[in-house]
Order: sequence, then structure tokens, then C-alpha cells
Amino acid sequence: MSFEIRFEDPPRSTRRWAKALPFDYEQVAATLCARPGEWAFIGATATPTRAGGVAQRIRDGVVEALAARGKFDAVSRTVDGEYRVYARFLGEAGEVAS
Repeated sequence: MSFEIRFEDPPRSTRRWAKALPFDYEQVAATLCARPGEWAFIGATATPTRAGGVAQRIRDGVVEALAARGKFDAVSRTVDGEYRVYARFLGEAGEVAS
């Protein structure tokens, strides 16, 4: 086995540093609020960790565009190698049972 050291610059990173909240949440909120309780695929992320993080922020009410409209649920799933986020509108804050 041969071991070779070469001096060269590393290739440009292919990792995309998307915004912490990579979706158009105003559109997501409007669409989900129109059909309360129904799950919807809202988008995919680059990694399963990011998908899980987005879902967690939605559930925790951290995404202001959604929290302003009420309570949302969200989950992340890996489907055919794609890291997806699904969400649903549960109701206005005063209507949702704790």
C-alpha cells in the first residue's frame, strides 16, 4: 500500500449554510391554518439533524410566523434519502388543550 501526501488547497465546501429557519413560514402558516389538523410536507433539509431541529422549533413555538397564529405540531422523517419536515396546525393558542 502506498501512502502519498500532496499539498493542495481543499475543494470548496458543498455544505450549504442555509438560514436557521429554511422555509417560508408565512406561507406555511397560511396553508396549514386553512386545513387544521391535517399533516403536510412543508419541505426538506440537507441533514436529518437540521430536519429534526426545524420540527422541534415549530413544536416549541420558536418560529414566530407560526406561533403568532396558534399551536403547530411537527415531525421529521427520512424518506428515500430525503430529510423531510411535516407539520400541522392544531388551533389558535386559546383553543388548544394543554
